[in-house]
Amino acid sequence: MKGDPLTLQASDVLWLLALPIYLILGTALHEGAHMVVALLAGARVLAVSIIPNSHEWGSVQVDPRGLQLPSMLFVLLAPYLLYFCIYLVSVATLSHFVFRRRWVLISLFSLGIAAPIVDCINSYHGVASQRSDTGQLLRVGFHVHTLFPVLIACYIVRLFLLRNARRRLFCTQATP
Repeated sequence: MKGDPLTLQASDVLWLLALPIYLILGTALHEGAHMVVALLAGARVLAVSIIPNSHEWGSVQVDPRGLQLPSMLFVLLAPYLLYFCIYLVSVATLSHFVFRRRWVLISLFSLGIAAPIVDCINSYHGVASQRSDTGQLLRVGFHVHTLFPVLIACYIVRLFLLRNARRRLFCTQATP
């Protein structure tokens, strides 16, 4: 393998064709986290959609009757907690292993690194919408303007640290 494995190659442009698949998988993870936690909290799930429309990427409609505030917060925060765990595992994996197949590297980076960052930024950007996770969190008094900027900053700082770790790993593997 020549060069830095995180440097874009001409053939990587073909991976843009897989972008809709990655987006739907990311949306399924996000909405699935809401749904599973809502069900575990005893709520009734009324509808689930992972197909984007003009207003949202996906949605889960939950009957909130009977849910206490801590449970509702956990339902709203579930995708971000899940993505944070996926991000940590992906960073650890990418920091310590060299992949012979580039598609594994690209898929792990797309779903484990890029998706959590994009989802967090997209959700924070939609803070004004009453239907968004962040809008609903704000309504119940959660510190959205503290959590999301800190989380986004942590993601981005760790991304730069990951790049340095990959370069060190690649240099170690390339030296005889």
